[in-house]
Amino acid sequence: MSWLQAREAILQPAAVRTDESLLGLKAESTRRPRRVPSPLQAWGARKLSTLTTGDAVAYFGSLTGPDGLGPQSVLNLRTALSTLLSDTVAMGHVATHPLKNRL
Repeated sequence: MSWLQAREAILQPAAVRTDESLLGLKAESTRRPRRVPSPLQAWGARKLSTLTTGDAVAYFGSLTGPDGLGPQSVLNLRTALSTLLSDTVAMGHVATHPLKNRL
């Protein structure tokens, strides 16, 4: 069972669809323009424990601008990533939240 599937019981269906889209869990996204990388595209091959504050700054810097995400979408993505990473700490997969200082 995936992390998002486990959370479906406490989320509204629209929130699940938004998270799937923004996190890059769906092949086609209506919420994330194709020119904006998903976290999976940006970090997919890396271990969560190797992510740094610089990675977070660079990634979130790539999301905005005239062809990027709107403020609410960036906030939604930040919230989803922060929750995902906090849950990985709680489940014992990583020792500390790798991006907590920037998210």
